[in-house]
Amino acid sequence: MNNSLKIRVLLLVLTLCFIGTALTIHLTFRKEEILRIEAKRIEQNLHKKELFIKAFLKDSASFNALKDIQNNEKLTAHVVQYFGEKKKVLVYTYSNSELTFWGSDKIVPQSDAGLPEGSSLIVADNGWYEAIKRSKGGFSVVCLIPIKSKYALKNDYLNEDFSPDLIRSQNLTIANYDDNPVYNIRSSDGKYLFSVKLKQQTYNTLFSKLELAMWLAAMFFATVLMNSVCAWMAGKGKVKLSALAFLSFFILTRYLDLSNGLLATHFFNEIFDPKYYASSFVFPSLGAFLLNVIAGAWFMCYIYNYRFQLFVKRPSINTFLKVVFFVISSLLIYLISSQIVQVFSGLIGNSNIQFDVTNVLKLNIFSWLGISALCLVILNLYLLLEVLMAVSLSFDIHKRQWFTLSFITLVVYSVTLLFINELTLSFFLFSSIILLRALTFFSKKDFNLVVFITTLLLFAWIASLNQTKFINDKELETQKLILQRLESADDPDAVFIFYSIENTVAKDHYLINYFSQPQKYNVHVLNDYIKQTYFSGYLSRYEFNIYELKKGFTNEVKNVQKLAYYKEKVESGSIKVSEYFYRINNNFGSLLYFGLIPVIADGKEVGTTLIELTSKAFERYASFPEILSNGRLNKQENLEQYSFALYRNGKLLNQFGDHLFPANDRDYPKERFQFIRVNAVNGGGELMYRPNEHILMVLSKDRQGLWMQLASLSFLFLVLLVFAVTVYASQWLIITFKNYDFSFRTVRRSFWITQNKILYRTRIQAFVVSAVVITLIIAGVITFFSVSNQYAHQQEINTVKRINQMVSGLETITSGLESSAFKNPEAKNPEIEKELYNTATSNATDISLYNTEGVLFYTTQSKIYDLSLTSKHMNAKAWLHMSKFRRSEYFHKEAIGNLEYPVAYAPIKNDQDETIAYLSLPYFSDEKEFADRIGMLLSTLINIYALVIVALGLFAVFIANRITSPLSLVQRSLAKTSIGKTNEPIFWKRNDEIGSLIKEYNNMIAALEISANRIAQSERESAWREMAKQVAHEIKNPLTPLKLGVQLLERSWKENDPNFDQKFKRFSKSFIEQIDSLSTIASEFSNFAKMPDTQLEDVDIIDTIEKIIPIYNNTAAVEISFSNQGEGSVMVRGDKDQLRRSFSNLIKNAIEAKAGRGKCLIHISVKRNKSLLIIAIKDNGNGIDEQVRDRIFQPNFTTKSSGTGLGLAFVKQTVESMKGSISYSTEIGKGTTFFIEIPL
Repeated sequence: MNNSLKIRVLLLVLTLCFIGTALTIHLTFRKEEILRIEAKRIEQNLHKKELFIKAFLKDSASFNALKDIQNNEKLTAHVVQYFGEKKKVLVYTYSNSELTFWGSDKIVPQSDAGLPEGSSLIVADNGWYEAIKRSKGGFSVVCLIPIKSKYALKNDYLNEDFSPDLIRSQNLTIANYDDNPVYNIRSSDGKYLFSVKLKQQTYNTLFSKLELAMWLAAMFFATVLMNSVCAWMAGKGKVKLSALAFLSFFILTRYLDLSNGLLATHFFNEIFDPKYYASSFVFPSLGAFLLNVIAGAWFMCYIYNYRFQLFVKRPSINTFLKVVFFVISSLLIYLISSQIVQVFSGLIGNSNIQFDVTNVLKLNIFSWLGISALCLVILNLYLLLEVLMAVSLSFDIHKRQWFTLSFITLVVYSVTLLFINELTLSFFLFSSIILLRALTFFSKKDFNLVVFITTLLLFAWIASLNQTKFINDKELETQKLILQRLESADDPDAVFIFYSIENTVAKDHYLINYFSQPQKYNVHVLNDYIKQTYFSGYLSRYEFNIYELKKGFTNEVKNVQKLAYYKEKVESGSIKVSEYFYRINNNFGSLLYFGLIPVIADGKEVGTTLIELTSKAFERYASFPEILSNGRLNKQENLEQYSFALYRNGKLLNQFGDHLFPANDRDYPKERFQFIRVNAVNGGGELMYRPNEHILMVLSKDRQGLWMQLASLSFLFLVLLVFAVTVYASQWLIITFKNYDFSFRTVRRSFWITQNKILYRTRIQAFVVSAVVITLIIAGVITFFSVSNQYAHQQEINTVKRINQMVSGLETITSGLESSAFKNPEAKNPEIEKELYNTATSNATDISLYNTEGVLFYTTQSKIYDLSLTSKHMNAKAWLHMSKFRRSEYFHKEAIGNLEYPVAYAPIKNDQDETIAYLSLPYFSDEKEFADRIGMLLSTLINIYALVIVALGLFAVFIANRITSPLSLVQRSLAKTSIGKTNEPIFWKRNDEIGSLIKEYNNMIAALEISANRIAQSERESAWREMAKQVAHEIKNPLTPLKLGVQLLERSWKENDPNFDQKFKRFSKSFIEQIDSLSTIASEFSNFAKMPDTQLEDVDIIDTIEKIIPIYNNTAAVEISFSNQGEGSVMVRGDKDQLRRSFSNLIKNAIEAKAGRGKCLIHISVKRNKSLLIIAIKDNGNGIDEQVRDRIFQPNFTTKSSGTGLGLAFVKQTVESMKGSISYSTEIGKGTTFFIEIPL
């Protein structure tokens, strides 16, 4: 059993083992086992935290120190940072059940009353916590361990997950009483805490990961096994059959996966989730898309490896067949490239995946998977071009014919595409890639850095153009939706909020008290309260008006008129969107909602609150915290990037944005109910829509500038560059390990061999580019982090400066207040709240105000606290710095769920310089802005560096050519240098290192010419002497019997021998044979002297061998067999007559080597190995003696008693005239095999 077969058997065993293991895991481990293992992990990690807390509380010194923690800044900092931030343990202290210290603002129990000693479970509005309490006297310490989050909203920032300290996977959830099966979690002392159960879908488990790994390993080894089997088939000459088998394997495996959905239903649910991307049965998800591309890349790499053996080269193919092949090839390339464009158009247009590469930080894992698929598809397309070019050689299409047909095809395609209006720049760029690769292919040049960089740049350019087009098409659909939404559609987010607040507004106690005693309340303060409490956040994008009408009270004429107006609207057909809210129809360009909310007190209606909400259309509004968005709501478009105009009856009614629209609509088309793109006069693209004959809506967005196009091109170029380097490195590793020798020594040796094959020019180019690229990367990383840190620091400075300005403004209002003015959060101060609201509005920011005890008094985002996303207490770390360390300002980052945002704090003081409150300035949207800015910075760096790399590549080529051009001159001169001829010296003007080298070269060729003449003269004399000896010897052999025969005949004649006639006849025959021998010797020497006159032509080597074999295979003592391991004939460039004589000499030598020693067996085999033809002639003779093996190809050398010794020398010169080589292997007593290698 040879090594290849052993490897295939091993691969089969491994594949079966991995499949068996995967099936065993799938059938053995049930959900109950997963529940038990993961729940046990939670319980064990919980016990570790419990033991840590109990050990801390048990220590008397630590426990007693906590009694005075509010006066111990060092201990406070230790508890906040070490316990809260590092150990994720929330510490609280109570004195007589009243809170004295809190270690986290996530949850702050106001009292420990009701909490038992030891362990217990707290179910709060924002999650589950285990509480561990220790009391002594009136003092108690409560430590909370976060178990699982719980939020009223669902979005990207608010996930109901277990604490990562307890478990990373999120396959479990808290169980209800009637759930089954469950696992009961108990404390370290055995007390029941809560129960957990498995979620309906569990993907991220240890067993699912292990099973997935087994299936992937089985698929990989099965593919490697199939690759090995197909390679074996190809080695036997069945290349087409092997390719068909490999293709069938991939089609079958992908069909089984797509039809059964094995990976999609068991593993990586997000990657295989169709909500991100789905196109067809073949591409049901991004994961399936990627697997299909990987399978295609593997298959194309296999075909590429055997591209020269796909078709046998035929000597004579008519022009018609060449044209047919070229047309089919061009159609195949066009159809495949068009299909690739369609597929990626669907990937970008029919998915929720971000593919805008102008901001790298916005790309997620799905984006990078899509980009990886793009790289693989480009690789497939490139390999297809290589395969088709290799096949063109089999059709005997030479360079001039290829470029002629290419030019004709290019013209035909251009005219056709122009006629059907589909001619694009991408077509010409792709054609340039084909022509550039063909030029390199037919020139048979080695790796060229310029061609490599240019090809990558062209592919990146094509990808960038199409990516921009696809994104613009997707953007067009988005703009259509925006115009449709602006026409008349509801705002689903607002309607959802209406449902959630309208009943609460109707029962608000401030409104009820106002309607009961209106003279005691300031209506403006009340309106601000209603607006801030219920209509802030998302609804702040609407213009807000409120009117209160007490039942039976008609003094407020304006309010009564408003109420009558909207009641009439209800009766005339306004659309009811919730129980109390309506939308006015046909209000193009904006949305107008109004609400008629009855106020109920003691079961009776005491008045009506009229709410009027008018959309600001495209007007800029304060940032709405994304953390308050609900997962069930649709994400809003970023309208700030658009400009909008509304025309009524031909005149401009209003407009928004930086784009300047004309005063009338005369320049816009008059078609109705159609979305029409219009090129604006002042730049940019506009989309217009006429819903009726009176209304025109126009949406405009600035076109992507040249810089953004360049950003996309630069990014894709760098990605393709990294991918290409990775592919080359992978190819080198595969070639290195293909002989199953995986030692480090082999890798190192292969690396040095590969390096030494690289041209000096290419090494200079690569060195220059690599040196600068590494420098740019280092400088880029330093620049990126430096600018990021500077931006963050500058943001901190600006924020602190801003909050100080706001504090200064507020202190003019609060200067006369006492230090206890804000102590009671329930005691509202309308004037202060109005000033705070105005301050927040004028600065377009959110603010929060905390009293001196760290409790929230006022906030512009009350919903965050009302929903218990965080507590109403000040951040513990900020409280420490402001209250204990007496900081004048403090800036740090806080978090709610997964949202991390910067917050600035500053104290507000009165006239006595007493701190009366703390102002907080949170930037909820800062992370997004920061990511956008840093993304733009990164894109800019990528653009600059990509341009530098391209320019540097060209510069490196120029420098390398300048450096190596003298060496090339010397190399060409050395190549022309020959002994026995006059060699021209090199002229070099400069007296530098190259000049010294050339001077030595000139001296060398002068000395060489003298030595060559001497050696030539000596060799000629020696050769003539040797030749004279050999000729004399060869002629002497037949002359001796001639002389003896003549002497015998002469004596018989003189003696009148009666048998003279018979002797004369016998000797005459012998004389003729000896004369023929002399003629043969003369002919052989003459033929050997004529060897340089070689006539190269296309020769069918198989036909030549087959015609020679019957000449010698006609006796019982000789048996010659022949095997052709390829298919059909094999054409080579050589001299047909010399080849025939060479094979005759080899066969004759084999027969003579076995003469008289049994039957002569000769086997001739022909096989192809990439670009070589290998011919083996094996005999069963006695072998070649070791003493003469080095001289068998020398002229005049022979081991036979007769012969010229020119046979093998003739064969060697014939093969070498065809740029081939001849070698042999021999074994004494068993025979000799001659190997002839001829390039195809």
